[in-house]
Amino acid sequence: MEGLLDLINMAVRAGQIRGACVGSGEFRLYHLIYADNVVFVTDLSTDAIPNMSKVLKEFQDMSGLNINIHK
Repeated sequence: MEGLLDLINMAVRAGQIRGACVGSGEFRLYHLIYADNVVFVTDLSTDAIPNMSKVLKEFQDMSGLNINIHK
């Protein structure tokens, strides 16, 4: 999971993933991880899903793990 977190952080720094504001807006939520499940949280921009898909595809290519996007 560390590799996935690194890719997410790189995408956040590049402005490709913005997450969702929580509370007063000072905190942004990008993902939740529990065991081997990851839930991504994003804003409603039109490029949010394609950018997250790119991150997941890159992780899949790097790790050799299959990503089930239908879960």
